[in-house]
Amino acid sequence: MTSEASAPTDSGAASLERALEAWARVLGAERVIFDTGPYQLDTSPFTGRVPVAVRPGRVAEVQEVVRIAQRFSVPIYPISTGNNWGYGTSVPVRSPGVVVDLRSMRSILELDPELGVVTLEPGVTQGDLDRYLRDHDLPFMVPVTGAGPSCSVLANALERGFGVTPVTDHFAAVVSLRAVLPSGEIYEPFSRRHNVVGAARAFKWSTGPYLDGLFSQSNLGIVVDASIVLEPRPERRGALLFVLDSNREVEEVTTSLRTVLHAAGQGIGAVNVMNRERVECMLRGARQMDGEPGEGGRADLPRGAWFGFGSVYGSREHYRATCRLLRRSLRGRARGVRIYSSRQIERLRWVKRLATAARWSRLTGLVERLEGAIGIVEGRPSRFALPLAYAASGRVTPGREMNPAHDGCGLYWYAPIVPFRSGVVRQFLEFAERICGRHGLLAPITLTTLSPRCYASTIPLLFDRGDPEAESRAARCFEELFEEGLALGFVPYRTGAPFMADLVAHGAPFGAAIETLKRALDPNLVVAPGRYSASPCEPLPVAGPRPVCGPRESPT
Repeated sequence: MTSEASAPTDSGAASLERALEAWARVLGAERVIFDTGPYQLDTSPFTGRVPVAVRPGRVAEVQEVVRIAQRFSVPIYPISTGNNWGYGTSVPVRSPGVVVDLRSMRSILELDPELGVVTLEPGVTQGDLDRYLRDHDLPFMVPVTGAGPSCSVLANALERGFGVTPVTDHFAAVVSLRAVLPSGEIYEPFSRRHNVVGAARAFKWSTGPYLDGLFSQSNLGIVVDASIVLEPRPERRGALLFVLDSNREVEEVTTSLRTVLHAAGQGIGAVNVMNRERVECMLRGARQMDGEPGEGGRADLPRGAWFGFGSVYGSREHYRATCRLLRRSLRGRARGVRIYSSRQIERLRWVKRLATAARWSRLTGLVERLEGAIGIVEGRPSRFALPLAYAASGRVTPGREMNPAHDGCGLYWYAPIVPFRSGVVRQFLEFAERICGRHGLLAPITLTTLSPRCYASTIPLLFDRGDPEAESRAARCFEELFEEGLALGFVPYRTGAPFMADLVAHGAPFGAAIETLKRALDPNLVVAPGRYSASPCEPLPVAGPRPVCGPRESPT
């Protein structure tokens, strides 16, 4: 496949029309998409104008798409599956912009069973990887997240997502990647060019400057595949559960968790500490998405202000030792401490059948939640946490997969880092509760251990997407959490497209170094301008058919 010959850059509508003609020649007219309404839907009124989307299916086609965009100075925004719910979904940071949809690139290029490393493309979802592992009888765990089976494995890693399986930090599991630069050329680390014995799958750092990290949370290129470490499924897996009664106890148990995470290493994946509002929202969301009354859920929970959920792994001996360590460390600081193994859950299934026959719905629901929890611990993709997005609005369309953006859910995420320092955890909880209460919103807080040094907190700001005032309150609440949080030292581990400009406005240190790199690699600023960047961009005229959905319209 040959590149477009270089030519002077046009401007305005003529540039877009010529780019469309060139993309149609490279991809075929059927993969230049004008029905772009679905790309403009978020779990909020945040929207944009997407005049067209293109769907390359191979690396060479991505290169040509980028070269054409560069030639005609047309801004492009790559997505993997677009299921980035609560962070902007597939809506461009700035509009108008052309979406480069990589969901057709869903090949698992290689899985090295000796090293436990999979190399896959952006369109491969958690569900795809799970099916591949099952079909090939491979004993590895998927790096699952609460977003569910339809979300991209690679994209979550590039956004520095996390889960409860042993490699909690998903970008840490990326050992190498390949990216298309804004010039259309390929970047790959030195070790990939000399990968005869698999060095690029065995060693993260390669030789010389480490550049792979430049493609995480950035707009310096389009990652087209990555090699990611998968953890083998241990002999024993267990779900840790416990209860706390106050914010003070959360801070006290943090000290215990810091000690046990240091001692147990990968014997513990991660521990989630969720307040009652968070769990009740998950239960309420399950009812809401099924069309049942939204209230309820309180009677299904034991008393307590906070609920702990974690993952425990190891050989039989190691697992037992880790369980003893956990029980000893949590004694006197948490109550209701239980560790359910996968074998115990299997034995409980007969209880579920009995409870269903006897119409004991509360017991049936308890066993189902335990099944969902152990599935996540075992690295099985699950929709266990996804109902949370439906707690304030939204309804699943019969016969269609859950998709919070398409289903009318109202959701923004605030996701700061909270260090394990004396007084800091309680300070954060009081700050978050105060700001959310000021705006009339719940504060459904989860604290997830990323290491023995910090939590990543996630707070979903839930609202009725059909109520403009409710959305406005949620947006103002995010702004205040972000601004006051920064003043207190709580820095977000990521942010979404609707609030990307806030990073720049508050002095995010992308600054001169990143902008110099951006200008050198992408002189026309065509790859995702504004994404984690202060780069200005010129407006792109809308050409072709009008979008299906307007700024506040929803297909539901």
